[in-house]
Amino acid sequence: MLPQDTETVSDKLRYYRIRRGLFQKEMAELLKIDRSTYARYESGTLTSYPINAIQKCAEIFGIEPDKLLDEYNRFIFEGQGEQVKRKRLEFGLTQGGFGKLFGVSKNTVRRWENDSIKMSRKLWEKIFKSGIG
Repeated sequence: MLPQDTETVSDKLRYYRIRRGLFQKEMAELLKIDRSTYARYESGTLTSYPINAIQKCAEIFGIEPDKLLDEYNRFIFEGQGEQVKRKRLEFGLTQGGFGKLFGVSKNTVRRWENDSIKMSRKLWEKIFKSGIG
């Protein structure tokens, strides 16, 4: 399976690791993390990945970080804050109004826009992929 044949970050990480002839343990050592943590990166159970880990993996594989990302993680990697703010302004809403529309608090919207918390994949899909707005 080629990386372009899959949309998941976990499958892309596995593909490039195997292509480089590395074991999970070796990747973990290069990333300076526990092997079980790296195994979770490839397990498909994570919805988002640490930006610094993606950057380091890409460096190890000799590729651009973008090649490892799915749409949601690209949204996080490229800075969700500005994207959330643009979407909110497209709706012509305040942070409070935008939050109310999507069932979160004004404070949550503010924190998304400040990149201090990650938007969940479920809300990202609702806001950016559902065709609302």
